[in-house]
Amino acid sequence: MGNLYSVISDLYFFKYRFRLITKKSFSLPAYPGSTIRGALGWAIRKTSCPEGFWEEDCKNCNHLETCVYPFLFKTLSKPEHRGFMRKYENPPPPFIISIPTHTKTVYKKDDPLSFELTLFGEANKFLPIFLLAVQRMAEDGLGSERGNLEVLALDALYEDGSFMEIYTPERNKLTNANNKYAFDTFLSFSFPCDLVILRFLTPLRLHFADQQEETSSENRKRIVDFPPPFSLLITRILERTVLIARYYCEAESEKDPDFSDLVRQTEAVKILRSQLELVSFHRETLKGLLGSIAYSGELTPFLPLLKAGEHIHIGKATSFGLGKYILDARRKLT
Repeated sequence: MGNLYSVISDLYFFKYRFRLITKKSFSLPAYPGSTIRGALGWAIRKTSCPEGFWEEDCKNCNHLETCVYPFLFKTLSKPEHRGFMRKYENPPPPFIISIPTHTKTVYKKDDPLSFELTLFGEANKFLPIFLLAVQRMAEDGLGSERGNLEVLALDALYEDGSFMEIYTPERNKLTNANNKYAFDTFLSFSFPCDLVILRFLTPLRLHFADQQEETSSENRKRIVDFPPPFSLLITRILERTVLIARYYCEAESEKDPDFSDLVRQTEAVKILRSQLELVSFHRETLKGLLGSIAYSGELTPFLPLLKAGEHIHIGKATSFGLGKYILDARRKLT
């Protein structure tokens, strides 16, 4: 695993929290990350594009390579990256929007609302753009009722659970924060381990086909509706990590990494129990797995990757918060 981890050692990201207060009542879906992502995307597009071009296809724009909107929301492979991990046509978006709680759907006047923003690598330079977009979103309103909000503060989040307030409307200035999360930090999360439990807080949407299987493109679009074997889960986390490191963190990997050694090691890891359930959401149009799953076996080599996965999520639609889990790793008894 050492050589494999060297491929993703360049991974780094930053985490923030926006705190707002409701000025007009409105409702949101149970997993509102897509709603907030859509509102922020529209606000950034209106900020970035000249008026009259908001409805145009980005692919036809002369500023495709330099504009912030397609970099964040229309992530396309750059010419120098094409051919790298061709299984994925385009890289994952360079951000995650995550809501701490998904039980609250109705927001009344003066109710607080907060969400976290994770920015991968070079995307961190666009934090001021996101701040402007959140302010515009707050003015325009959320939900079908267009409930207005007010931005109270922006916090930088740290690995130890602490935070620093880096913006308030009163100060009207964005303070620099040294809140970089680096993969090297996760390498220290290592101890003899033979049991891990993953508790998914938001639906997990995984591709059905494993990397080693010869499947049609139709099968690749299918979503796992059964407890995923550990080999599939860990491979998807690793693929996502490699893509993020390569596209946004200047990782120098010219060829696809070799996952064969990793797959061999996962063969000894089995599902101990699963309490995952297939749930429908987003007006019943999407499905995903929610709940917990426990794996047993020799898990020590995988701990750093599983720990990183807590932060970067796994599966499809991670940019609006899906695939978020909490890791419980049990120390092996001697």
